[in-house]
Amino acid sequence: MKRVLICASAAMALALATAANAETRGPDSFGYVATDQVTYTFNDITGTGAKVLTNVDDSYVQVSLGMNFDFYGQTYDTAFLSSNGVIMFGGPNTGYTNYDLTASQFSGGPAIFTYWDDLVTPDSDPMRGVYYETIGTTPGSRKFVVQQIANSYSIGGSSINFQTVLDEATGDILMRYTQTTFGNAGFDHGASATVGIQGIQSQGQFVQWSHNQAILQDNQSICFTTNGNAACNAIVDPVAGVPEPTTWALMILGFGGAGAVLRRARSAQALTA
Repeated sequence: MKRVLICASAAMALALATAANAETRGPDSFGYVATDQVTYTFNDITGTGAKVLTNVDDSYVQVSLGMNFDFYGQTYDTAFLSSNGVIMFGGPNTGYTNYDLTASQFSGGPAIFTYWDDLVTPDSDPMRGVYYETIGTTPGSRKFVVQQIANSYSIGGSSINFQTVLDEATGDILMRYTQTTFGNAGFDHGASATVGIQGIQSQGQFVQWSHNQAILQDNQSICFTTNGNAACNAIVDPVAGVPEPTTWALMILGFGGAGAVLRRARSAQALTA
């Protein structure tokens, strides 16, 4: 960090350099814009959130948000969480083959794709799984947090760790990445993943941050907003508490893939990338 004696001009140059390196996507037809010019923080909820989708592959669970969340003009109080890194509002979809959000409609949409890839949560590490928690009790100011620790189906490797924060007050979506490497260049940093949001694709409702591009970074935040990145920076982390009773409800586990024996030519393809 810079010393207190740093001159004002140097400090300004540093700020401008940070801004120049920031990326922005959008807006889409609804007005959503994605930006990584937001402060990175990570509110680990593994000790306080409800844990689901552990030791599974291509599965989902339906949960209560414990709040009302506006997304593409609709209000939702429940969502489907996928073991493949997707939050779905239209219905469950356990598809493991990610694709370009600008070209195709996701059948579980509207949906949030924090790290859509072929992920698994083997119980060889008890931390792997999906955690969720509603933080806050005052209507209009609550936050719903989803955190996932998972491995790649194709290569195993190290676990990645990421989370999504849904902000009731603004409708903003904050994606946070603390670990994005499995230990294989064909998969690391989102090289085989899709990141973005989608409403109705045919109406231009999508903002795709990346598709099979190794551009995600450790200790990075990406915000999807219609309010500007100042609102994203206002999504502060309150102290996580005990999950509200409503966030434990509606845990309907579905298994969307028939067996691993019929799977994936994708592994060999990605390893040659």
